[in-house]
Amino acid sequence: MKPFLPALLTGLVLASTTVFGAAATPKTAAPAAPVIPATPRAETIDLESRGRIVLVLPAGWTVVREDPDNALDLTLKAPSGVNAMARFTFGFPAEGNFETAADVRTRATELGEDQVDSSVEKRVVLQTYKLRSGYGYYSSYTDPKLVGKKPVPGDFKYITVGVFRPAPGIVGIVSILCDDLAGPEYKQLQQVVETLELLGPGGARRKTEF
Repeated sequence: MKPFLPALLTGLVLASTTVFGAAATPKTAAPAAPVIPATPRAETIDLESRGRIVLVLPAGWTVVREDPDNALDLTLKAPSGVNAMARFTFGFPAEGNFETAADVRTRATELGEDQVDSSVEKRVVLQTYKLRSGYGYYSSYTDPKLVGKKPVPGDFKYITVGVFRPAPGIVGIVSILCDDLAGPEYKQLQQVVETLELLGPGGARRKTEF
């Protein structure tokens, strides 16, 4: 299956790729396994003059940045024994891009279309993120090679791809890979998207501007 993000991110600062199957190995060595915390923790993404994104991670999950110089591209790594992961890329669209809900929906459809040919579903069925602010849409696909097979660490039966715009001038692209769309890991990662908070440069909650 071909990478799905570079074309979509035309006009953004960043680009990222994720596909069905084995997850990409980070370019930098993964940190030693941390002590799993009893409660979720927050991860902050600095958007400089645009403020900050705050993600609430599920308990035991950690963040890996493949490129230490690119703070807007990050992977959520599962605790030991959990076969799931998520990839987030944040960027700043060029003027005229991602301006309306219809724009975001169109881009989410394009993102899904890159998965269709290599999926069981063979079509895009968009669903809507319930965000704190802004617009967002996603769709999910099944890897036909893994249907009916036992989970294998590093391979993923499902991929969910989404686009969200929490405020003007800020766009997020997300992919979630897992073995069960009804399982707790998937629900936790979807919640990371839907509970995302955008703060202003001074730390105050940024007002929605649509």
